Amino acid sequence: MGSLRRLCGNGGRSWYKLIKTQLNGAPAVVEAAIVETEAVGGAFIGLNHSPTYADPLSDSYLSHYSGNDDVSGFGVRGFLQDARALGPDHYEGGYGTAVAVHITAAAPTTTDRGKTQLSVEGDEFEEDLAKAL
Repeated sequence: MGSLRRLCGNGGRSWYKLIKTQLNGAPAVVEAAIVETEAVGGAFIGLNHSPTYADPLSDSYLSHYSGNDDVSGFGVRGFLQDARALGPDHYEGGYGTAVAVHITAAAPTTTDRGKTQLSVEGDEFEEDLAKAL
């Protein structure tokens, strides 16, 4: 989270979650970090220690029910916008948020030749990703 704070500015609170899961039958880990920043930060998504140019799960519908809240959306960015952790309506009290999501997978498969969309078989990975977020 220190790198995220240096990139976007130190603002306040921070959250971190690590979930061990499976992606297409192979071991995987999802890490999510959110920090309040002094300015609007944005979302940073990585796959196996490399940044992605787009949301690799934008075709996947992520949903999670926790307490009284049901949060859902297409892809990481859609989910975070519904959770009010990303987007124009999250900048309150002088703080924005910066979100970093990193997926480490033993055997990630993509749906296109440009390797921009992650192929996900089964719901376990999507549920665990939503839980981490």
